[in-house]
Amino acid sequence: MWEEFSGEKVLAHVQRLVDFGPRPPGSEALEKSRDYIEGQLHLSTWQVSRQSFTDETPRGKVRFVNLIARFAAHGNGAASFLLCAHYDTKTFDTIRFVGANDGGSGTGLLLEVGRVLAQHPDLAAKIELVLTVKKRMKIFRGGTDFTAAVISPGSLETVGPINFAAAFCSTWWVSVH
Repeated sequence: MWEEFSGEKVLAHVQRLVDFGPRPPGSEALEKSRDYIEGQLHLSTWQVSRQSFTDETPRGKVRFVNLIARFAAHGNGAASFLLCAHYDTKTFDTIRFVGANDGGSGTGLLLEVGRVLAQHPDLAAKIELVLTVKKRMKIFRGGTDFTAAVISPGSLETVGPINFAAAFCSTWWVSVH
């Protein structure tokens, strides 16, 4: 299966995200990134839902949007694993931070993993791809915020982070059992 994986495609996704420019929450570049990510996942028959929430930041209240992708043939069963990465960038007043590695590499990796998994529906059906904003991964399942479970031991077991191609991606493999 992993022979189908393309590092070149990962880099092309990262380049596309970087070309949008800095992607802080609330920005036009982040919305363009969201549309791109959704489009790429739809091409591989993943169903993507948006999960919006508002949170307090040093710059006031900001609207955030996570993307949660389930394989089209997934049905109503719960996923066994979550693959997560954040796709936004930090806000800096003094530099133009485009986040090639921070926010870009993990997202590029998940898009390519999604493409490969789509060719293996039985495996894809066991996985959700979660693209978050805010590195702390404020993710809701069934109306419940399970951020604390990801950050501290509990109902979720963190088996990562995944270090891919010597780039420390903000990507986590999380078991939901």
